Amino acid sequence: MSDQSSKNTHFSWDIMRGYPTVFLAFAFSLTTLGAEGGLTTVLGLIGISSAWIGLSILPLFDENRNTFVFGASVILTVVGIGIGGLGIATILEVLFSDAQTSIANEWVLGVASILAYTAVMVWGFVILKVSPDTPALRIGVIFLGGASSYTVGYGVCSIILSMGQSDSQMFDGVGQGIAAVFSGAAMVVWTLLITRKVVLGKVKFVVPALVICGCGFIGTGILYIIDAI
Repeated sequence: MSDQSSKNTHFSWDIMRGYPTVFLAFAFSLTTLGAEGGLTTVLGLIGISSAWIGLSILPLFDENRNTFVFGASVILTVVGIGIGGLGIATILEVLFSDAQTSIANEWVLGVASILAYTAVMVWGFVILKVSPDTPALRIGVIFLGGASSYTVGYGVCSIILSMGQSDSQMFDGVGQGIAAVFSGAAMVVWTLLITRKVVLGKVKFVVPALVICGCGFIGTGILYIIDAI
């Protein structure tokens, strides 16, 4: 009985430690949806929301969860619902409003991104709270928190500038580029320091796939910055 409980706990920790890279990828995807435009952007919001909610509720069914994990899972689930709600509300606004409203306008994507990165930051600090304290974990959380904090701040500033009808094209390009670089760096660091130890001997291909994904984010960010300058 004790061995089985230990296995369940170990599996739970594996899932929890692997979550940040997945949610970080979802959060970054929200910042790129504006390039798609129109209905594709709204469907992207709803699709990301569905996957986000599905992953968020899994820890709620783990018998070994504690208060911190339960609270973080609830927050993540609410954020996922909020992201999907923004997509559905935008569609309804277009269908039932007389005004010509662009589907999934800039502030909608900005709010969705802020919610997502805030949730990523919360989950990272929960892992730091409930996991054994190690230098690798601290470094991973610092990178995760730094990327999330910057992107949340950038998102808030971007929304304020868009409401003021300011010409923020260069700000948006450079800001989004830096956010992409930070997100990619956080994904690479978390994968190499944390996720690599989790998936070793199980699904090893996940590690290089996540590292390549993170490097892709960094490359995309650099291209955004060069294009804006």
